[in-house]
Amino acid sequence: GWRRVVWLLALAAAAALGVFSKESGVVLLGVMLVYDLALAPKTGWPIRIAGYAAAALPMVVYLDMRSGVLSQVSSQVISFTDNPLLQTGFLTARLTAIKVLGEYLGLLFWPGRLSADYSYNQVPLSTWVDMKTILALLLWIAIAAAALVCYRRARPAFFFVALFLATIAPMSNIFILVGSILAERFLYLPAVGFAGCLVWATRAAYRRAPASWPPARTVLPVVLTVACLSL
Repeated sequence: GWRRVVWLLALAAAAALGVFSKESGVVLLGVMLVYDLALAPKTGWPIRIAGYAAAALPMVVYLDMRSGVLSQVSSQVISFTDNPLLQTGFLTARLTAIKVLGEYLGLLFWPGRLSADYSYNQVPLSTWVDMKTILALLLWIAIAAAALVCYRRARPAFFFVALFLATIAPMSNIFILVGSILAERFLYLPAVGFAGCLVWATRAAYRRAPASWPPARTVLPVVLTVACLSL
């Protein structure tokens, strides 16, 4: 009915405001899909697809306008000094991107060393024998496996893990090369998923803590608070 039409128009307007304010707003479609898979009530996909179309329309317009503007720029838009992956082979670029994804997780767990500039030569290029790359790859495989398990057993945990993946993917240099090899600002949205995972894990541990040992239920909220403050 008309309420559905108003809702779709409002969704399109919100998507337009988001993506034209900051291009990272394109992750809205991924977040919508993650929510539908994890938490949304069981409704028909035709109804959901209408929502995706309403959100996608302003993004298509934005990307078309962006492409037109960039095509008129004679100089290289992305500087090699900002993202040296531009001048490397496909495999080297993706291996380095995997290592950077590991660096992002490290920054979320312990942001003890931050930098406003990760430009040229701050992140060494990777190979198959780079131990940091190997560890990061194994870690992300484990995260993906955990997400699959959570999909069957703990949908909220799956949602937060998938939210992290959906919001970090466009800036990961895995699918497309972006304007920086590593930037802490890329973690603003993924940090929401990370914090959600911390809250869920602490809540699960709290519920399983022995009722006969009250200190356990006191320590866990403190640990969570400290962990979230580090974000």
